[in-house]
Parts: sequence; structure tokens; C-alpha cells
Amino acid sequence: MLPRLSSEGPITIFGLSLAFEPTESPYYHVVCVRSSDVSDYFYQLEVYSSETRAWRPRISPFVAQSDMVFDNGVFWNGGIHWLSPSGAGLCFDIEEEILGVMPSAPVSEGCADRRPGYFGTSGGHLHLVEAYGSWTTRFKIFEMERDYTRWLVKYEVDLGQLVVDFPETVLIRDFIIKSEYTNYAYMVSTAYNG
Repeated sequence: MLPRLSSEGPITIFGLSLAFEPTESPYYHVVCVRSSDVSDYFYQLEVYSSETRAWRPRISPFVAQSDMVFDNGVFWNGGIHWLSPSGAGLCFDIEEEILGVMPSAPVSEGCADRRPGYFGTSGGHLHLVEAYGSWTTRFKIFEMERDYTRWLVKYEVDLGQLVVDFPETVLIRDFIIKSEYTNYAYMVSTAYNG
């Protein structure tokens, strides 16, 4: 059971993320992004250590993009990573106690409508899968460089031919949204062999 966070007044918790690498240490950290006592426009980052069994603020209150999603943090490369639907990203290095900015994934030319479908790790790498445009059968799989310099396009996928060849068995038609486009439901899985 985690102890309560201390604050001068009521707080809002925007996200909790677990940082744990059992091959490196038996201890874990829980990273909490919460409202700040300074202002409604600032966030406070606190970290719980299972070694000390206490919370403590790690950095000064900070400002983030308004659509940042803190409730889906991903632990990778020694830090917790967050992504916004618009593509902006932040990462907090647990050991160095530094909050940094991740580069945005490049947007395909002529496709301003980006929809993140998966943000997580696979095979020791940080991945982002984004669908572009009105057709949900086209998407790109990006992989972050370990030095955070850029996202690389690992794969470009178009499931359009599968829709034509196997319309009843491969993809499920979604008729909830009425439009001139047909939408499809599919799930991105992170299987890794090797």
C-alpha cells in the first residue's frame, strides 16, 4: 500500500506509472504526475521509492502541453515516457531526475489527422503506431532512437488488400460512424520472438 501524497490542499492525480526493472534492482519507483500547489497551470512530479518507502518531489513544478496523456506512462530506457494525441512527448529520467522532451514522430505529407494506436515497448524498443487520414487500414510503426534524437519509420502498413481479400474474417466492419468511408477495427499486438 502506497502512503498518501502530502499537499497543502486538495490535489488532482493525472497519472501514475510504474518504473521497475527486476534484472537491475529489486526496488521499484512509482511516478506520480499531480496538480501543483503553485498554480492550476503547473504539474508536480513526485516519485515513490520502494527502497525508502516515501514520496518526494523530484523536480520543480512544470508546464506541459494541454493534451498530454499522463495516465498512460511507458517505462523504457530508464525513464517514464508520456505522449499527447498531437504527437508531443515528455520523458522523465528516474536516476538523473531530469524531465526532457521527446521528438515528435514525423507526420506523413498531406495527412494532418494523426491517431496514435499504440504507444509502448516491444523487444527492448519504444514504439509508436499511428494511423493517418480517414482510412484506418493505413498506419506507420515508429521506433525511437535510444539517444532520443528521432523516431524512425520501421514499417508502413496498408491492410487495404486484406480488406478486399478477406472482408468477413480479417477485419470487422464498423458501421457506427456513418460517412462515405468504411472504418475497420483491428488490434495492434506486440509479439516479439528473439
